[in-house]
Amino acid sequence: MKQFNKLMYGWFYIISPLICVIGSLLWKHYLSNLSFGESVTDTLSILGIYYFFMSLLWFFNMNKVERVSREMAHTPNQQHKDGMK
Repeated sequence: MKQFNKLMYGWFYIISPLICVIGSLLWKHYLSNLSFGESVTDTLSILGIYYFFMSLLWFFNMNKVERVSREMAHTPNQQHKDGMK
């Protein structure tokens, strides 16, 4: 279960924001013809808002996610079980 929590945390707080920052910087700088400084400022502002809302979502839903992941870990895989018959 800790592996699942680490994977979710890594996706929502490291990988997804990094992809968003890189994509946004490239889009704003090269396709919108904004200066690099203005692109960085806009992107970091959006990233701050993203982190705020993701922290709220994480805080209020983490118990439910842990419960579901625990249930998934203790439930046998039905497909594997049917294949063994």
